[in-house]
Amino acid sequence: MKLSDKPIEFLVGLITGDSGISEYRTGPKLVDFFNAHGETDLYGSGFPSRHIYVREKLNEINGQDRIVGIVEAAFNYLDDDEEHAENVAFQFSKIVSRDGLKLEK
Repeated sequence: MKLSDKPIEFLVGLITGDSGISEYRTGPKLVDFFNAHGETDLYGSGFPSRHIYVREKLNEINGQDRIVGIVEAAFNYLDDDEEHAENVAFQFSKIVSRDGLKLEK
């Protein structure tokens, strides 16, 4: 699955929490998130801003099979409020439909 820029930007906001639709993740939590999907990053001195780190990671992984697991994990993080999660998933699904993709429950 290869995502265009708009879905990537949506995921940046969702994963970081900067968009306000998900819980805020600190730098160490973002590293843990991506390390759970095959990365081997360390958090420390020289770490880029959170949104730059997430955007770079998504762009590196984009087009690989691992991107599917990252998208799933980003939405699984919203499971506490099913209605909210479905609304966010619907928004994302509209965006990825332009790439010929579909987000399924």
